[in-house]
Amino acid sequence: MNKKAGAGIVVIIILAVLVIGGGGYYYYSISSNPKIISENTEIVLSCVDSDGNDIYTKGYTSYERQEPDEISLYQSEDICNYFHAKTESGVGLVREMWCEGNTLKEVLSTCGKGFVCRQGKCVEGGSNLPVCQDTDGGKEINERGEIYGYGGSGRDECWMYALEGPEQGEGGYTNECEGDNCYVYEYYCDGDSKAYEIIACENGCENGACF
Repeated sequence: MNKKAGAGIVVIIILAVLVIGGGGYYYYSISSNPKIISENTEIVLSCVDSDGNDIYTKGYTSYERQEPDEISLYQSEDICNYFHAKTESGVGLVREMWCEGNTLKEVLSTCGKGFVCRQGKCVEGGSNLPVCQDTDGGKEINERGEIYGYGGSGRDECWMYALEGPEQGEGGYTNECEGDNCYVYEYYCDGDSKAYEIIACENGCENGACF
């Protein structure tokens, strides 16, 4: 075997290891175009989505599924997956859901070279682009915010504790409240992770924000 042929075999072996083995992420990260990692389809009773098959727009999907005893309505949103073996935590894969008639489709894919997944969609940028983003800028209790980060997404909500009865001390979401048991469930970024704090609203709370 000559040296050139031997070198070619070594290159082929290295590429095979990168694609099949632990270096699989490298193969996908250098691809210019988005690459499908996995896909699923399901026939449902009804299906509606907001953006179609568009990985550059965050979409929302509603569908009805026949359960053993009832028809159940489900609602889902496009999300980023930062923990799959075929990505790195600062890049992420996008899970895109859309409808084709009564067929629900779900695809997990890369965003392609020069793009990363943020807030459930592919955007231009690199792994240094912050993963966690809070639309109200942090612990801003007088403004309703939404958050996207490690741990998923969330939206600020009014929160009320029961002051008496069998559920005393327990809390739950509400559209509005006032008084000593009125709080806001406030999301904020802790590094790249989603975090929250339940903060008292002195003058009351409505639609996820203190007065």
